[in-house]
Formats: sequence, structure tokens, C-alpha cells
Amino acid sequence: MAKIYIPDGKGNYIPFPVLKGDKGDKGDKGQDGADVEFAIIEGFLCYRYPENEWVQIISVEDITGPKGDTGTVFVPSVDADGNISWSNNADLENPETVNIKGQQGEKGETGEKGEQGIQGENGADGYTPIKGTDYFTPEEIENITSSLETTLKQYIDEQISQLQQTPEVTDPNENPVTPEETNPNENTENTEEGSE
Repeated sequence: MAKIYIPDGKGNYIPFPVLKGDKGDKGDKGQDGADVEFAIIEGFLCYRYPENEWVQIISVEDITGPKGDTGTVFVPSVDADGNISWSNNADLENPETVNIKGQQGEKGETGEKGEQGIQGENGADGYTPIKGTDYFTPEEIENITSSLETTLKQYIDEQISQLQQTPEVTDPNENPVTPEETNPNENTENTEEGSE
């Protein structure tokens, strides 16, 4: 129980004597308290009981402090070798660069073979070239035929010319002679005339 102080006329306060009576009977149960709703409306913190009007409590500006300075942000960066370095937006000294790359782990076990994939759809039919449109125009075919005919004729003429050339015959004295000089029939006739 709170104490009550009263002035004593001398500038001091003294406890007021409180007489404590007998304990009274227990009172009846009070009604349940109503829920209170809070909201910020038109820049004011407001409250209301259900189905009642909103009541302004205080302006939001009066309970909102000034905007603080932008804080320093340190941004980490890790390179491919595992070295972590830092940068910041306040030109402050950055922490030292350290390597955070761990040791290489052991090789894992080979995984199970995956299931056979679904067969893909058949591809579209290929394009069949059109003769006379996609290859060899009539003019090209005529030129190819003419070239082949010319080449073949030259080859045949060369072969015939080589066959018609008279081969040289060499006698024992290594002097080239013509076939007429070595005709066996003529030699035989000359021999017979000499015998007679």
C-alpha cells in the first residue's frame, strides 16, 4: 500500500497515519476489457476502441528522430584462388586479404547410372535436291560434256599416233637400221642367188 505524506507546517512532510480496517467482501467480476486498435492516420498516431472514432495521440514527427548518417558498408570479393578482399564506401582501411580456400576434398563415389531418357521426336524430312535447280544448269552440263568429249578425243588421237610410229631396230653393231634393211625375205632371196 502506498504511503501518504502531509505537510507538518514546518516545511516538512510526514507520513499520514492510515487506519487499516477489516478486509471487505470480494467484489463482482468486472467486464472484459475491450481491444484497442492503433494506426497512423494523417501523420498522427491514433487509437480507438472497436466501433468508436479514432483518437489522435501524438504527431509522428514528434516521435520520429532525425535521419541518421549513412553507415559504412564493407563489400567482400573472392577471386578464383579463394582470396577474399574488401572495399568500403567511406575510404576507410579495409581488412587484410586472406585466403579462405580449403583443402581439396576426397573424390566422391561414382553416382548411379541415370535412367534412359525419353526418345526424341523424329526430325523433319530432309530436302532432296532438284536436278536442274539445285545443281548443274543445262549450260553447265553442256560445257562439261563438251570438255569431256574434247579431252577424250585428244587422248584417243595420241594413242593412235603412238601406234602408227615405226619402231627403230638395232643391229648387233648398234647402228640403227630400218625394217627394209632387215627384211628376212629379202635376205633369203639374196642368199639363194649367191648360191646359184
